[in-house]
Amino acid sequence: MQEIFIVGIGMGNVGGITLEARQMIESCGAIAGAGRMLELVDHFNFSNPPKLLAAYQPEKIKAWAEEIEEKRIAILLSGDVGFYSGAKQFQGVFHKAQLHYIPGISSVVYFCSKLQLPWEDVCLASLHGRTCNAIQLIQRNPKTFFLLSGAHGLQTLSEKLKYYHLEQVLLHVGQRLSYANEKIQTLQVEEWDERQWEGGQWDNLLVVLVENPNAKDYVQLSIADADFIRDQVPMTKQEVRTVAIGKLGLTKDAVVYDIGAGSGSVAIEIALQSPYIQVYAIEKEPLACAVLEKNRQKFAADNVEIQKGFAPERLADLPAPTHVFIGGSSGKLQEILQEIFGKNPRAKVVLDTVSLDTLNAILNLAKQHRDWQLDVTQLQVAKARQLGNYQMMMGQNPVYVIAVTVK
Repeated sequence: MQEIFIVGIGMGNVGGITLEARQMIESCGAIAGAGRMLELVDHFNFSNPPKLLAAYQPEKIKAWAEEIEEKRIAILLSGDVGFYSGAKQFQGVFHKAQLHYIPGISSVVYFCSKLQLPWEDVCLASLHGRTCNAIQLIQRNPKTFFLLSGAHGLQTLSEKLKYYHLEQVLLHVGQRLSYANEKIQTLQVEEWDERQWEGGQWDNLLVVLVENPNAKDYVQLSIADADFIRDQVPMTKQEVRTVAIGKLGLTKDAVVYDIGAGSGSVAIEIALQSPYIQVYAIEKEPLACAVLEKNRQKFAADNVEIQKGFAPERLADLPAPTHVFIGGSSGKLQEILQEIFGKNPRAKVVLDTVSLDTLNAILNLAKQHRDWQLDVTQLQVAKARQLGNYQMMMGQNPVYVIAVTVK
């Protein structure tokens, strides 16, 4: 059986390769890796010249390995094999018994040493082929490290920091770490302007560490109604919101539809539960979409994507949801649910209504779908109001919160 060594080679400079990694590479008769990785081969001592493959795709490397029949093959990966690495992709291609992992120096370790900063309290994330609410991470953490998708990723991040009024943060940008032309620059976001992108001074080998002196890792179950911008747009009230979101049973990487999003109170609150939740807020009214965008900016809910249009038509091109909140269906409840369960039969759906007609409609639909399980809750909220010298409890309309799951 062949032995496959997944080797982390650090940032790219030969001086950053560990002794163990060097010895392992030199013991192999074949080496695969991206072109930049293979440039290091000239610095090693081999008893016989190794066979080389400039590739990083697991399937392509496996086919090559089977063809050459070498007993020991090294696959070179940048940084460390356990830090946002392609190493885990090889587990599905090669037998686990074949694989051996050789660690390397990760970009975050190297970069923080250059900045003379400890990294045990750094929040680690990747924006390289991944999505998350980077703004929320920065708001919550004094130090946040990101792998980036090149100069475009850096420009996008700096523009978002300005949009969400985080100009006070510091950006430490590292380019071509460990190479002779390594460049490290520190600036406040407000200092960045179009000149930063002129002249092609940034390439694709980029990382950034963001320092936020005003970081606050908040824990908030629900947001007060008065905190939202409303402008006469309908809004799901705080107490109902709290129960409805609780019924959803969200996961940290949920894909959520908020149908009939209105002012966005539910979408915003869901998005703030985790930076890795993706929320699609579907709303037909132009005024509501404008208010929703204002709330999105106010709460830095960058993981809310506003979808202007009608449901269910607007849902067709969206990713399959894991969770759905329906605050308004415009009389198309059956069609909306059909679209949702067509995309994901196991989606968790919660809707609220003050209308007995909507309640009756969902009960009748449940009779047609014996595999549906309903959880119906009626909420009656009363709030105190000052009337003269007295505090009087004023009742709000009863609301039905209905959770729908498929058995």
